[in-house]
Amino acid sequence: MAQQAAHQRAIQHTATVLGGRSGKSTTGQGRAKEPQEVELREEFKRFDTEGKGSISKADFVRVYRSEVTKEVLDSLLGRYNLVGENRLSFDEFCILILKISTQR
Repeated sequence: MAQQAAHQRAIQHTATVLGGRSGKSTTGQGRAKEPQEVELREEFKRFDTEGKGSISKADFVRVYRSEVTKEVLDSLLGRYNLVGENRLSFDEFCILILKISTQR
């Protein structure tokens, strides 16, 4: 329960950073996407080659391993990957990118 609350707070933080996203898809709501959101979606799509709406944790680690230590990545993935199954949703991806950027 506490982990889900932390996840929701992180999504809300991501929403603030991305210009008011609520953690839900905004497609079709008539709002122009913020430049940061567009960049994150493009980066996410580079990994999501099958269009499943999720990316593998292994691919994420392989690419972002140069940004932070393996221990930090493992900790972040353990904390924010609530969907599980070794896949990351777009919201989880955004949270992890923001957390990694604060670790630099």
